[in-house]
Parts: sequence; structure tokens; C-alpha cells
Amino acid sequence: MQEGRLTRAPIHETQWIGAVLLQRIMVALFRRALEEGTTNWDRVLQKVLSLLLLGALACRLGDITKHNKDTHDLPFLCYKDITIKLVGGTRIEHLVALIVIRNEKAKK
Repeated sequence: MQEGRLTRAPIHETQWIGAVLLQRIMVALFRRALEEGTTNWDRVLQKVLSLLLLGALACRLGDITKHNKDTHDLPFLCYKDITIKLVGGTRIEHLVALIVIRNEKAKK
């Protein structure tokens, strides 16, 4: 809808997951593991950290993970794709990260 008129043109607005919603999901994963138990805490931590990475990079899961049908050499986020440097000081606030996302949608 544009200016109160209907149109046949599709409109797609990107809506990134918010930090508050991401926090609620992660807290729920931890709470469920604490209340119901878990066979392996590594799995819980892996889920939480992967959600955190997706939120921090504002990307889709397919942008940084491998799919069975991917045929190119590096169809996932590699260790060498992440560069972290201290710039202008020695505190955590001075960390600057450069992350290469090779498989971003429409760039494969």
C-alpha cells in the first residue's frame, strides 16, 4: 500500500531480529536446559552462541553455514574470515572486528 492506495507491486521490508527478542530466546534456551535438564551443555551453548553470531552479523543462517547443495570452495564462515584487532587502546572497547560473509544472499 502506497499513500493509501492498493498496488500489485510486492513490498518487502527487511526486519532484523531485535536485541531484546534475541535475549529472550537465549534466556529461554538456558532456562529450559536448567529446568528440564540437558544431556550435553555444549549443545545449549552452541545454540546460544550461533544465535548471537547471527544477530551480531545481521545475516541469515545460510550466509554463514554450509548447505548440501553448495558447490563452491568455501560455502561457510571460516576462521580466516574473522579479523579482530585492538585499535586505539588496550581495552575491550577498542576491539574492532572485520568479518567476511562470502555467501550473502544474492551474492553466491
